Amino acid sequence: MDFEQINGNVAGYSYERNVAVSPVAKYPFKTLMHEIGHVVLGHTSEQGLEDYREHRGSKEFQAESTAYLALNELSATDQFDAAESRGYIQGWMRNERPDNASIRQVFTATNKILKAGRCYAENVSM
Repeated sequence: MDFEQINGNVAGYSYERNVAVSPVAKYPFKTLMHEIGHVVLGHTSEQGLEDYREHRGSKEFQAESTAYLALNELSATDQFDAAESRGYIQGWMRNERPDNASIRQVFTATNKILKAGRCYAENVSM
Protein backbone atom coordinates (compact mmCIF):
# COMPACT_ATOMS: atom_id res chain seq x y z
CA MET A 1 0.00 0.00 0.00
CA ASP A 2 1.08 3.62 -0.31
CA PHE A 3 3.38 4.95 2.40
CA GLU A 4 1.57 7.71 4.29
CA GLN A 5 3.68 8.17 7.44
CA ILE A 6 5.06 11.64 8.07
CA ASN A 7 7.66 10.51 10.63
CA GLY A 8 10.97 10.60 8.74
CA ASN A 9 12.46 7.93 11.04
CA VAL A 10 10.00 5.26 9.90
CA ALA A 11 11.14 3.08 7.01
CA GLY A 12 7.97 1.00 6.91
CA TYR A 13 4.90 -0.07 8.80
CA SER A 14 2.19 -2.69 8.75
CA TYR A 15 -1.32 -3.12 10.01
CA GLU A 16 -3.85 -5.87 9.56
CA ARG A 17 -2.58 -7.54 6.33
CA ASN A 18 -1.22 -4.33 4.79
CA VAL A 19 2.39 -3.20 4.49
CA ALA A 20 3.95 0.06 3.41
CA VAL A 21 7.59 0.92 2.71
CA SER A 22 8.94 4.45 2.58
CA PRO A 23 10.05 5.51 -0.89
CA VAL A 24 13.27 6.74 0.74
CA ALA A 25 13.93 3.65 2.89
CA LYS A 26 17.63 2.82 2.96
CA TYR A 27 16.94 -0.87 2.41
CA PRO A 28 13.44 -1.15 0.91
CA PHE A 29 13.52 -4.92 0.24
CA LYS A 30 14.68 -5.67 3.79
CA THR A 31 12.04 -3.29 5.15
CA LEU A 32 9.38 -5.05 3.08
CA MET A 33 10.48 -8.44 4.44
CA HIS A 34 10.47 -7.03 8.00
CA GLU A 35 6.92 -5.72 7.64
CA ILE A 36 5.70 -8.90 5.94
CA GLY A 37 7.28 -10.71 8.88
CA HIS A 38 5.08 -8.75 11.30
CA VAL A 39 1.99 -9.74 9.29
CA VAL A 40 2.91 -13.43 8.95
CA LEU A 41 3.87 -13.63 12.63
CA GLY A 42 0.42 -12.30 13.56
CA HIS A 43 1.65 -9.10 15.18
CA THR A 44 -0.74 -6.94 13.14
CA SER A 45 -3.90 -8.96 13.70
CA GLU A 46 -6.52 -7.65 16.08
CA GLN A 47 -5.53 -10.28 18.66
CA GLY A 48 -1.80 -9.80 18.08
CA LEU A 49 -1.72 -6.03 18.58
CA GLU A 50 -2.12 -6.17 22.34
CA ASP A 51 0.65 -8.76 22.63
CA TYR A 52 2.82 -6.66 20.28
CA ARG A 53 2.37 -3.59 22.48
CA GLU A 54 3.20 -5.56 25.62
CA HIS A 55 6.21 -7.39 24.17
CA ARG A 56 7.40 -5.03 21.44
CA GLY A 57 11.09 -5.89 21.84
CA SER A 58 10.44 -9.58 21.25
CA LYS A 59 8.16 -8.83 18.30
CA GLU A 60 10.72 -6.54 16.64
CA PHE A 61 13.34 -9.26 17.17
CA GLN A 62 11.05 -11.70 15.37
CA ALA A 63 10.28 -9.43 12.41
CA GLU A 64 13.90 -8.36 11.90
CA SER A 65 15.18 -11.92 12.27
CA THR A 66 12.63 -13.11 9.73
CA ALA A 67 13.83 -10.47 7.27
CA TYR A 68 17.47 -11.32 8.01
CA LEU A 69 16.96 -15.04 7.38
CA ALA A 70 14.81 -14.53 4.28
CA LEU A 71 17.29 -12.20 2.63
CA ASN A 72 20.16 -14.55 3.40
CA GLU A 73 18.21 -17.47 1.92
CA LEU A 74 17.51 -15.41 -1.21
CA SER A 75 21.21 -14.46 -1.52
CA ALA A 76 20.14 -10.83 -1.17
CA THR A 77 22.78 -9.89 1.38
CA ASP A 78 23.51 -6.76 -0.66
CA GLN A 79 19.98 -5.57 0.19
CA PHE A 80 20.71 -4.91 3.87
CA ASP A 81 23.49 -4.26 6.35
CA ALA A 82 23.88 -7.32 8.60
CA ALA A 83 25.61 -5.35 11.37
CA GLU A 84 22.82 -2.77 11.33
CA SER A 85 20.23 -5.53 11.53
CA ARG A 86 21.99 -7.15 14.48
CA GLY A 87 22.21 -3.76 16.20
CA TYR A 88 18.49 -3.22 15.66
CA ILE A 89 17.73 -6.57 17.29
CA GLN A 90 20.11 -5.94 20.20
CA GLY A 91 18.56 -2.52 20.78
CA TRP A 92 15.06 -3.94 21.05
CA MET A 93 16.03 -7.00 23.11
CA ARG A 94 18.03 -5.00 25.68
CA ASN A 95 20.16 -7.98 26.73
CA GLU A 96 17.14 -10.32 26.94
CA ARG A 97 17.27 -13.68 25.23
CA PRO A 98 14.39 -14.83 23.04
CA ASP A 99 12.64 -17.98 24.19
CA ASN A 100 12.56 -21.12 22.06
CA ALA A 101 8.95 -20.53 20.98
CA SER A 102 9.85 -17.09 19.58
CA ILE A 103 12.77 -18.55 17.67
CA ARG A 104 10.61 -21.35 16.22
CA GLN A 105 8.05 -18.74 15.14
CA VAL A 106 10.79 -16.86 13.27
CA PHE A 107 11.78 -19.96 11.30
CA THR A 108 8.14 -20.83 10.59
CA ALA A 109 7.39 -17.30 9.35
CA THR A 110 10.53 -17.25 7.20
CA ASN A 111 9.55 -20.57 5.60
CA LYS A 112 6.01 -19.32 4.90
CA ILE A 113 7.28 -16.14 3.25
CA LEU A 114 9.83 -17.97 1.11
CA LYS A 115 7.33 -20.64 0.09
CA ALA A 116 4.73 -18.02 -0.87
CA GLY A 117 7.32 -16.15 -2.93
CA ARG A 118 8.39 -19.31 -4.73
CA CYS A 119 4.79 -20.27 -5.50
CA TYR A 120 4.13 -16.78 -6.83
CA ALA A 121 7.26 -16.85 -8.98
CA GLU A 122 6.31 -20.24 -10.42
CA ASN A 123 2.81 -19.04 -11.32
CA VAL A 124 4.05 -15.81 -12.89
CA SER A 125 6.56 -17.62 -15.08
CA MET A 126 3.91 -19.99 -16.47
